[in-house]
Amino acid sequence: MVRGRPAPGHPRTSRPPLAQHDVVWEESCGGSAYNLAAIPPCMYEIHYTEPLVRRAIQRSIVRLLGRLYFIAMGLLGVSILLAAIQNHRGWFVGVTCTALMVGLLVPIVAIRAHLRAAMSRLMQMENGAASVGIGEGRLQLVSALGSIDIPLARVTSVWRYPDCWVLIAGRSILLTLPTENLPDGIRQDWLRQLEDAGAMID
Repeated sequence: MVRGRPAPGHPRTSRPPLAQHDVVWEESCGGSAYNLAAIPPCMYEIHYTEPLVRRAIQRSIVRLLGRLYFIAMGLLGVSILLAAIQNHRGWFVGVTCTALMVGLLVPIVAIRAHLRAAMSRLMQMENGAASVGIGEGRLQLVSALGSIDIPLARVTSVWRYPDCWVLIAGRSILLTLPTENLPDGIRQDWLRQLEDAGAMID
């Protein structure tokens, strides 16, 4: 990891390794830096924890399914209850019960699958530590697992929660981003950049 000298009054930041054709940074985040490639954004340290990851996945799956999905499940349940009260035992009751069971299993299976993959990745990280930065139309994240570079234009929605943001691409979860350790000014600037790139902020 290459570290620059932070500008006066600016928190120390870290940067991903520079390519061979890059020049060493003279100043970090607000100073002057000379390199031949695109200037990467200032990187801020974030931490993933098991409770945070679990909450983010559960919220996201439920939200992706949508309110209408759970209203439909409720109506199926009411239909089965009414049929039981009226002692109906036809094929319709059987089909409705099957549909309700499958519908209730969908979020459970989805949450468990996402959690299994997320916990596996979390265990491979160094205490859940990562560095993230947004700038020049891109999001960069570096951790013990490697690095990712995502164009901001790919992010369609940002779901904000008290402890994290969940970045959505279409109907898929793109990235969970812990935000508790980020300065308020940085959060506002990143939200502005994401919104300018076309993301809906919620």
